This record gives sequence, structure tokens and C-alpha cells, in this order.
Amino acid sequence: MPISIDSGGPLLRSRHRISATGLVGWNRCPRQWYLRRRLGISDRMTPPMVLGHLVEEALVGLLMERPPPTINGRDPDTWIRWSIDGDGDSARANWGKQSCEHLDGEKDEWSIDDLRSWINKTLDDVVEEILRRAKLNWEELPFRSGEGVERLDAARIRRMISSGLELQLEEVKACLEANGGTYRDQWFLDGDPHEVPSPCWYEHPFDPSERRRRPSFEPPGHITHSDGPPEPLCDGKAWDARSAWEIARPWAKDPRIISPQRLVHPDRWASGELDLALRWKGTTTIVDIKASAGTSVWSAGVGTQLRFYRWLWNSCQGNEVKPACTDLEAWFLDGPHRTAFEDDLEEDQIVAVQHEQIASNADRMPPAKPSPMPECSPGGIPKFNDEADLQRTCELCSANFLCDARSDDERSAGLRKRWKKAPAGNFSTLCSSASPSAPATPISSLPRRLNASGSVLSSWGPFANQYGEEVHGLVFGAEGGTTVLVEEADHNANPNLKETGGEVIFEGALPGQWRGRPRLYIDSETKIHQGKTSQNLELTPLGLLPTKASVEGVVISRGLFRGHGRNGRPWSIESTHIWDGTGTIELVAFGRARRTSTSDFEVGSRIRIQHAELGWRAGLPQLRVREGMTRVDPLE
Repeated sequence: MPISIDSGGPLLRSRHRISATGLVGWNRCPRQWYLRRRLGISDRMTPPMVLGHLVEEALVGLLMERPPPTINGRDPDTWIRWSIDGDGDSARANWGKQSCEHLDGEKDEWSIDDLRSWINKTLDDVVEEILRRAKLNWEELPFRSGEGVERLDAARIRRMISSGLELQLEEVKACLEANGGTYRDQWFLDGDPHEVPSPCWYEHPFDPSERRRRPSFEPPGHITHSDGPPEPLCDGKAWDARSAWEIARPWAKDPRIISPQRLVHPDRWASGELDLALRWKGTTTIVDIKASAGTSVWSAGVGTQLRFYRWLWNSCQGNEVKPACTDLEAWFLDGPHRTAFEDDLEEDQIVAVQHEQIASNADRMPPAKPSPMPECSPGGIPKFNDEADLQRTCELCSANFLCDARSDDERSAGLRKRWKKAPAGNFSTLCSSASPSAPATPISSLPRRLNASGSVLSSWGPFANQYGEEVHGLVFGAEGGTTVLVEEADHNANPNLKETGGEVIFEGALPGQWRGRPRLYIDSETKIHQGKTSQNLELTPLGLLPTKASVEGVVISRGLFRGHGRNGRPWSIESTHIWDGTGTIELVAFGRARRTSTSDFEVGSRIRIQHAELGWRAGLPQLRVREGMTRVDPLE
């Protein structure tokens, strides 16, 4: 598993980088992809969405266990203890290698049935912890459905965890019968042979930010001598199901690591997050875990998602990416159903989509071309009915009221699902009712690109911006002493900026402000002209840059994101989307600024935002809360 430091900031995703879910969404409908992923209009979170993540996390936590030397040894409850400690970030951050019984002396010979009995010992407690965490996570969600997590079925959760373990035990059995597969001798001599090892609670976590291999450990089958290196056992008793469990353990995201654990293309234009990678056979099988039976219409995209992962994995072939991926599987835990996928994605297809995604912005929205969303048989097998499937694509779009390809009646119905006190009338009436009054500015009239002339006084970077992205910048001055900061809008948005000096004209720069200081943001569409010539452009004086804005409208989406930066410090970002009948804009609040934000306003409320700082994200305007200056008030 190649793990790279991601320059996508604390959300760990660059909005210009294509991903598996981005490709699936684009294939479903380019316009829908733009509205939901680039613009960021979110769906209401539902209990199954919360449950899916926790089931996957718990299953991975059980796969990270190491059976004790004796069958009646300690219980596999490490994930439960880690999860409970996770209620305090500082406690969880200190988790590393756990203590384990020493491997010297007498050991039991394990069978597959012994493994099954041992790993199932704590399933009831695992389910209890999942339900506890689900309730905590649910209460923190800013935009959720009316149905709560109290109705989650404990018996179904237990069945899904047990099913995932059974699917892995099938791998262990195959590994046992294959006498350990390709890497058995390396395992017995040196431990895990992979550059990025499969995570185990009883080994030090591999932190991708450290870029070094974890120390080797004692695999099953070793006798440790205090005065020398481990010596492999020669007698057949050393090879049992316990040893096969160790060798067949898949790579998964280690929950102890706060750094991103993501597959990133060498040229950094594509990335993906895998669930499992099985590597014991000498080739890699990429597995996607689904906490469902695979009958949802959303399951139809799993094949494309996995094919994208295989292309990405094999595109990263090198010292850390081995062995090559040949097989793809989806594990639908509510069954279980193991579904294999064939065929490949061509890189040209992916490149073409990524270029179209990058070119998309508020002035060039991609076309509304919905593709069918078929129902599926168990295991994610599509059952096509083109006419009904095509209609379903638009009906299930959470942002269909923003799509001008839909009828007025459809747009009105979609908006009324979010606007609690929407007035009677057609879509035009709704737009008029949401329109702002002075001093608010219509969102469609907010400042866009402008041209500015001046001299480069100094340059800096790369430094991290507020999103944690490494960007270059410079100090830019005009006659009269006015200075502003010029900064890349995103990581590597305009590589020419770091080479810029002397007299310069920026054509198509993006005006804004950060923490009270005016800024010009530079992206790939900004042209940099050296020299004093005006290029026949209308220039905006640096002292008159538009840097703040006031808007009012309906809250149509909310999100809350938390995590840890590369330095280990926690971060949080609150996101709110406002629609005023003329357009949509995102308001973001970082860290302490969330105290002056939209936390008290539900989706569907009408609010007024005054004195927000103007910024930019992936070519789209964005408003940012400045603590002590920005004000948010209700309108109804």
C-alpha cells in the first residue's frame, strides 16, 4: 500500500484531484457531480451512513488482533478499549504497540474453528460499543434525517461483523491450505515482508508521515533466543491456522494513525482510499467493504470504484507498491456476499474526466447528462430498467433544485424539502421570496476576477494555508505604499507564481481577505504579465480591492469536519451553504471562529451574514467567518 503525504489540507482531499467516488459520481451525471462534490451540497446523514463507517472500523479492529499462544488466552477486545479511549483524543493519540504474551514455550496448535471461536468471543461487546459510538456521532451531525440511531438493529450489526470475519477466515483457510503462499519463508525469517505492513495492535503503527518501515517483529513460528536472532521452526507443528491468520491479515487503514492513509498517483492528480488489500498470494486483491446486502441503487457503482482502485494501485508500482493488483472483490456484509469484478479502466478515460472536472466552475458548469441508476440483486448485481433507472437518477439528486435542466415543478419540490417555511407559488416565486435586501449583495453579483498592477516586494513559500495546503505567495505593492499578499488559490494552482518578480500585472486574479489582510488569489486561469505595460486591461487599484461581503438567504446544506493536522493538533471546519434565489455560496468557519457561525441555524432557516471575508476554493467564491467581525442573524 503506497501511502503519501497528501497536500489536500485537513479535509485530506484536493478538490482538483479525481477519486473513485468522484468518477462514479461523474458517470452518474456530470452536473450532479458538480453540485454535490465541487459545490459541496450534501445529503442528510442517515443512520445507515453512520453505521457503515463504524462497522468497517470495528471489523478492521478485529482483523488487527493477534491470537495468543494458547487457545484460552486473552480475549480479542483491543478495538473496544481503543474506541472507548477515543472519547478523549489525547488518550487515543498515545496508542501504539500493545503488550502481548511472549511466544517462547509451549503453544497450542490452532484450527480454523479455534480461530472462529476465539475471534467471536467479544462480538456482543463490539456491537454494544458500535451502538454507543453511533449515538455519540449522531448527536454531533449538523444535517441529519428525522429517524434516529435508536432503531439500529443490534442483531443485524452482529451478523455483519460475523460475516466479515467469516470472509476473512475463508482467506485464512486458503492460506493454510496453500502452505502460506508466496511470502511464507520471508515471514518466518523477518516478519511482515511488505514495505507498508498490515496493521496489528501488537506492532508499532506505521506512520506515513515518518516515511520509514516499522521495526520487524516476531511472527508465529519463531523461537526467540536471548543471545541471537530468531530461529525458524522446522517441524510442521509450527504451521497452523494461527500462523496463517498472521500471513493472510490484509492491509487496512490503521485507526491509530491520524495522518492520511491514501493511495496517491505519482503525479498527484488522482487518489483513493482503500478498505482492504489482501497480499498473501503474491498478487494483490483489493476489497471494498459494504455494510449492506448490496441491493441499494448506490451499489451499482461499486464495480467502477474498484476498477479505479486497481488502475491507481498498478499506476503506483514501485518499491512500496507490490505486489500488483489482479483481483477485485466487494464484501457485502449483510449476507455475506463476496462479489468479484473483472475488466479494467483505461487511463485515457480517467484523464479525460479529470480534465473536464478541473475545467468546471461557476461559469462553466458541466452538462446535465444523467445515466441510469439500476436496482441491484444481493451482492451489488445491477438489474437494468433504463427508463425507470434514468428517472431515479434525478429524483435521488440532493441538489436537483439547483439544476436548470429540471422543470420548475421538480425544482420547487426539491427546494421545499429543505426550506421549512417556503411560501406558496412556483419556482420563480420561491426565488423572489429568497432574494436579499440591502445591504446584502446578491450572490450572483459577488466580485469575481479582476486585474491588478504592481511590484513584487518579496516572495515566500511553500507554507501551509488555512486548509493545510502547501502554497507559494508573495508581497505585492503599488505606488503610494499599498501592499497586499498574493497567494496560490490551491496547492500548485499556478507554478509560475514562485518565479515571478519585478513589475507584474495579474490578469484574472481573485480578490479576497484572510484575517483582516487583503489578498489576491492566483489560480491556473490567472495570467501573469511581466513589465509595466497595461496589456489594455482595466486595472483595479490595490487599495480598492473588494475583500468582504454580506449576503442573506436560505440555509440549504451544513457540514462539520474534524481531524488532526500533521503536527497532531486538532482542527475543525464548519461549512454552511446559502441560497438566495440568484446563486449559492459556501460559508466556512475555522476553529474558534465557529463560535460566530451558523451552528444555531438548521437547514431551511433564512439568515443574514454580515461582514464575512471573501475567499476562494477550487475556483469558486467562498465566505469565511472572521471572529469578532462576522455577524450571523436569523431572518425568520
